[in-house]
Amino acid sequence: RANLDSSDTPLDVAEDDVAGIFDTADTNPLVGDDEYTSAYIGAGYRGDQTAVSARVENRDSSLGDRFVANLGGAREVTKKFSFSTAVRYQKETLTDAANATSLDLRLGAAWRPRGNGPVVLNRFDIGHDETKGEFLHTKAVNNLTINTQWNERLQTAFFHGLKYSETEFEGDEVSGLTNLIGGEVRYDVTTHIDLGLRASWWGSDATNTADWSFGPTVGFSPEKNIWVSLGWNFEGFEDDDFEAASFSRQGPYIKLRTKFDQDTLKGLIKNLGLGAE
Repeated sequence: RANLDSSDTPLDVAEDDVAGIFDTADTNPLVGDDEYTSAYIGAGYRGDQTAVSARVENRDSSLGDRFVANLGGAREVTKKFSFSTAVRYQKETLTDAANATSLDLRLGAAWRPRGNGPVVLNRFDIGHDETKGEFLHTKAVNNLTINTQWNERLQTAFFHGLKYSETEFEGDEVSGLTNLIGGEVRYDVTTHIDLGLRASWWGSDATNTADWSFGPTVGFSPEKNIWVSLGWNFEGFEDDDFEAASFSRQGPYIKLRTKFDQDTLKGLIKNLGLGAE
């Protein structure tokens, strides 16, 4: 990207235009109107049971340089067990601000029996963010979910989250352990309607605080592979590091789940009138 008139900033041809949401969304010094050169290269491999991809990118501008590297992979070990991993590294060397680095590591595993038996999902994350001389944050988060189908109508879920974090800011250091424990029970009243109850407990020893979240849900399945759920939490809390806590905030919420396959796409095209019988 280069300015045609060779000036430092691009010419604003409509000074009185309405500001959009992206005009005020610059949270990074490297995102702006400056001239820059950016290049990336990526590669991928897919086999019968393994998939791997990698990508590196470098961005050079008058405000600084940014280097990003991504690596991801997944493997189906058996018909029941599979795992995946992802790594992202970013380094920013800025001209008028402190240099910053970040590293995110994710490791997930899934146990999905083809017949009866519990489904187990687990994800372990490590994150590290550092602004040289100003800020340092490191965390390790584990999310575990176990779902059991007891019969054609009744299923239950148990989830547990554990997080350890350390933060250093302006000479002060704070660390602590956070726990999340919860469960959900769901019963199919009919083939299209189900009722549920969800509850969870969150506690942190860093702040010596604890919160509860609980409330009912009503689910509706208008078509095969489509499910919509309406819920209401009488009490609630927030913690973005726990996936199971995504629906633990106080008040109403909506869930929408859709499974896409060749039959789903065929039915969607038919309903929209885009294809023949």
